[in-house]
Amino acid sequence: MRTLELDYFADSLALAACSNTLVAIDASLPAADQLAAGLQPGAALLWLRAGDRLTQIADHLEQHPGYRRLHLVSHGAPGQIHLGEQVINAATLRAQATTLRRWRAAMMDGFDLLLYGCQVAQGKSGRDFLQTWHDLTGARLAASTTLIGQAALGGNWDLDAAIATRLHSSPSPQRCNAPIPASSSAR
Repeated sequence: MRTLELDYFADSLALAACSNTLVAIDASLPAADQLAAGLQPGAALLWLRAGDRLTQIADHLEQHPGYRRLHLVSHGAPGQIHLGEQVINAATLRAQATTLRRWRAAMMDGFDLLLYGCQVAQGKSGRDFLQTWHDLTGARLAASTTLIGQAALGGNWDLDAAIATRLHSSPSPQRCNAPIPASSSAR
């Protein structure tokens, strides 16, 4: 597993400037606080902590329905993301189908799911992983086939693989609704 570098979005990733956007960050990531500090106003923030992080997201979505975009920031590898000690792959997603149906019910139809983790979409396992997310949630997905992080360390913030749409990793603030206060779990 490669380290996800989160150096204050040094390579100009500006996550989630829209009021209908949730950014879920795995709290176990190194420099997660810096990542959260780089969020633009209007994005809701959810810290993912110990336990079943997919369920944590489902609980939050049910309490705050109607998001159009979910940015999920975690470690990754081809065909999987790592949320703390939890490895989420296609088999895990299928086993958690009930939880993911809760996501689908709480999100806007055709919502965007952007997975920020190294090489998540790489190879056949990566494509299958994205397709499984789409099949279970109805989401339009984007993820990276390359390293995520600073260019100086070989990474970038480009999500170069998509399922069900062509997505952009950074929605234009001009196309967003008026910002609402960010919400976050106590840290």
